[in-house]
Amino acid sequence: MRPAKRSIVAVGLLGAALFGTAAPASAATFLVEHGANTAVTSLDDKEVTLCDGEDDNLGVQVKYVRASGNSGAFWEKRGVGACATSGSGTVIVRMQICEQRPRGADSCTAWKDNPNLGFAPIKITEEDLRREAEDPYMNR
Repeated sequence: MRPAKRSIVAVGLLGAALFGTAAPASAATFLVEHGANTAVTSLDDKEVTLCDGEDDNLGVQVKYVRASGNSGAFWEKRGVGACATSGSGTVIVRMQICEQRPRGADSCTAWKDNPNLGFAPIKITEEDLRREAEDPYMNR
């Protein structure tokens, strides 16, 4: 993918992830890339948006672990430019992106830890846990 096209995809992904989300000015997102495929958290790190950035007819998946210890995963298989977003919940602490391979094992990044967490304890609220229970992509 050309750099200009990749920048457009990245800006679109960031816009999709930020739509309707309020956060402090010092907040940052957590980004994982697999080629031009990207997964990025919202500014509060409680949702993840996955975008297929490659015109290769391969599905892409994000796997994630929340501060509660629960994990989730979902696929984006609609093709290049398509994005999907998880439900909300506790903060996403780890992510991995995989690209579906028709034969053999999927191609995955290493697990990445959220660099925004620092050393402060993560606050888990009852509301976060309620929303997490409604996330359709959580492993049950």
